[in-house]
Amino acid sequence: MPSVTIIGVGRVGGALEIAFRGTEFQVVSLRGRADPLDGVVSDIVIIATPDKEIANVAAGLTGNIESRTVVLHTSGSLSSGELSILADSGNSVGSMHPLVSFSSAEIGAKRFSGAYFCVEGDAKAVDTANAIVELLGGHSFEIPSANKALYHAAAVTSCGHVTALIDMAFSMMESAGVDAETSEKILEPLIRGTIDNIYEQGTAASLTGTFARADARGLMRQLDSFKGRVNDEEVEIYLDLAHRSLELARRQGVDAHRIADVDEVISMAKSELR
Repeated sequence: MPSVTIIGVGRVGGALEIAFRGTEFQVVSLRGRADPLDGVVSDIVIIATPDKEIANVAAGLTGNIESRTVVLHTSGSLSSGELSILADSGNSVGSMHPLVSFSSAEIGAKRFSGAYFCVEGDAKAVDTANAIVELLGGHSFEIPSANKALYHAAAVTSCGHVTALIDMAFSMMESAGVDAETSEKILEPLIRGTIDNIYEQGTAASLTGTFARADARGLMRQLDSFKGRVNDEEVEIYLDLAHRSLELARRQGVDAHRIADVDEVISMAKSELR
């Protein structure tokens, strides 16, 4: 039975500890960030601290764990290179990042099943991470270590930025005179339906509305409605996304002249913000 030490008892570390209960992976030590790192004796060490603390934890483990110990961290943006001091000591090192939104350890533990985990590192560490992912009912995939930060930016865009964008949509709806509770309620079917469409038809085919039609006059009406109701930062975000939406419209074969008309409106509106 592989033994595991988890360092960091926040949402991710706590979720892993819960998920390991009753499995063949036995958590023998659970340590907070302030706990001493001496006396760590286990087959696997998982560092689940905030990114800025991983290197310090690795340094603290140097000389305090056996060279056979596999060390993994759970950062999304940092690669196994953050554990290079342990690799130099003969340890096998890697990273294992779950593509899961954690609001609590308890919820996170339930969401591991069916989730995707990005793993990278040396061969032994990757094999160990893959075994853990399989145990948790997840799916693993590998990327080059040098691409870890870009991978994480994509994940943030699909989750954190989408959350921020939806919050902006709620705010705009309220500016249109709809109360906050109703704004969230009436936009929910549209948001959920859009996600379903994307995974059924792809992004380009799922684009609807003003930019799918390359409707320059419609965009002008929207921009006029923003005045005094939508702040410049939100207008700029809207216009930046408009450019991306036009690219999706191009993929769908929308008339190039119509797209050029909308692009001109976007450029003029952006120039007015400067």
